[in-house]
Amino acid sequence: MNNSYHQERSRLIQKHKEEIKSIEKEIKSKKGILKEQLQKKLSQTLERHQKDIEDFEYRHNGDSNRKKDEKAAADNNSECNGDNKILLFEERQWNSLSKSELESECKLRGINSKGNKEDLVTRLFIFTADQKSKFNSLSEDSKKNAICNSVKNNELNVFIKAACTEEINKATPPEINFSEAGGTGKKKFRNQSKKIDHRRNVRPGENSWAAFCARNDISRKKNIGLNIHEDSDLEDNDEENRIDKQSECSSSSEEDGNVGIDEEHEKISKRRVVMVKVLEKMFSKVTINEKKDGIKLSDINLHLTRLNVKNFRPELLGYKSIEDWISSQSKKTLTYDSINKVVFPPGYRISDSKESNEDDVYYIDSLDEYDSNDDFM
Repeated sequence: MNNSYHQERSRLIQKHKEEIKSIEKEIKSKKGILKEQLQKKLSQTLERHQKDIEDFEYRHNGDSNRKKDEKAAADNNSECNGDNKILLFEERQWNSLSKSELESECKLRGINSKGNKEDLVTRLFIFTADQKSKFNSLSEDSKKNAICNSVKNNELNVFIKAACTEEINKATPPEINFSEAGGTGKKKFRNQSKKIDHRRNVRPGENSWAAFCARNDISRKKNIGLNIHEDSDLEDNDEENRIDKQSECSSSSEEDGNVGIDEEHEKISKRRVVMVKVLEKMFSKVTINEKKDGIKLSDINLHLTRLNVKNFRPELLGYKSIEDWISSQSKKTLTYDSINKVVFPPGYRISDSKESNEDDVYYIDSLDEYDSNDDFM
């Protein structure tokens, strides 16, 4: 044989491998009916590949190799049972087997066991497809003989059943109900744990309450109150369960309330820190006269709006009024004159003499009104 024969043969085999790989890749990604259809497509592709290889061998080698193949097939059939019976080998998931297992399967079938794993899988797929085609081409009597032969040799009963059902299914294509499958190929119903009522299968004892009711034709539903101990136990259990549920609900509500309070406190503290910085910025931008004379309490909102602080409310900081908020600030932030309700920058000193004199009942602003010679007696 020349080199062109080997090159063309290797190209053909490589082409077959790529086609099989693409189909196997699609099979892995599909489920349900679509997967079964692709598996049938794979078997048909393998049969077609086998025919392509036979045609190629016939074109290049002539009739000599075909005669050798027929002779080898006849020898294999004669070794099986001495008659014209076919020994059917088991079809397995070849891709899931290891290389050593694939080699042993190839040796068992008389196939070349050399090469890598992909070559062995391809050979076994081709052998299985050829085996199916030969089995389908047999008559009914020969099929029965093949079945008997496989039963004696304890091989491939599953394969024969599958091959027989495949012939029946060829005439009637499978019906696909996409409404049940959901259009995804996945099973709609999973394995669900069925609720079994074990009380139906239980036989009551002779001394049990159920047996007593059965012997005396007493309806258990109407005469539940006769069994005092059981009723009291049930009531106690119900009461305990109710108390446990109430305690769980109250504890969960308290925990939720505590969590909500903590979150609100965190928000208020963050707002207070931000507003302290706003006050510092406000005093840095006021005029010299405002620093000397101070800022009236009623003008605080006006200064805040100049600093882009809109819709300010003291309730957001946890205070009832702006005066409460200003008076609670430290002296490092501002100085507040509570009598005149004026806010000064930090460090400003307010004269306390006037405040103390005004509070004194006997204080007089000036003595001009009185004569020095007046008698106070």
